[in-house]
Amino acid sequence: MARFKQSSFGEYVNKERESKEFLTKVFENFIKESLKAYETWEGYHFVGNEKQSLSSLIPAIYKRTENIWLEQPFVRTDAKSKQENEKERTQRFIDIVTCDTQSSDEPMYFIEVKHGFHGMGKQTLRKYCVNRWERAIEQIKNITYRNLTGIYIRHRGDKYYKVAFMIITTYKGCKKKNEVEITPNTAKENAEYIFNALKSTKDYTPDMVMSYKLDDPSFIQYANGCEIYPFVSVAVKIENLSISKKENECTKI
Repeated sequence: MARFKQSSFGEYVNKERESKEFLTKVFENFIKESLKAYETWEGYHFVGNEKQSLSSLIPAIYKRTENIWLEQPFVRTDAKSKQENEKERTQRFIDIVTCDTQSSDEPMYFIEVKHGFHGMGKQTLRKYCVNRWERAIEQIKNITYRNLTGIYIRHRGDKYYKVAFMIITTYKGCKKKNEVEITPNTAKENAEYIFNALKSTKDYTPDMVMSYKLDDPSFIQYANGCEIYPFVSVAVKIENLSISKKENECTKI
């Protein structure tokens, strides 16, 4: 079975965050789960869509934290919700909630997941992909202490992070698999390409992009050609969630 190789990993860090170690480990686990999936299915989940990608992401997170909560509901009651939806209360769901019990301060993560595609060697993304990234960031801004009131999650720490987490699959159209020249040559270069494609205003610029170059990339044959998928990456944006300290001894957040 193929193994994770550190030499195939690359990152572009725009802003150092204390949650970097956790997110880097999750990405490494995600690659390991993806490689295992390839052994079974001869394909990678991340070549599909967001929901299929979760097939590798969920066990990757669980391997680190040993706990996970999917589609946690909450109700938006802020003024912006009324402005956007003409409703006082709007039902929302958080994709993933987890507590990193392997870390001494046991931070909690509220994660919104998206998926998109990136043309190999390009420093731009299609509009739909940029829109999904910006949507993820808008969604984590809605996760506030006020909106989470009434959710009960056991937690002993005092650090809470909101994460926009976008899985981005790099592809290249071709006629034959063996005729494709993989450029850029390294995952680090690919991570920088994706960072530049998502870089915009301060609010939407990623804190970090991690990328992995596959030794055995997926190859899909279509009627008029084929596509190869040599890299998979993750763009992340992290925000702190302010929680009243006196509430931390309770299960209510």
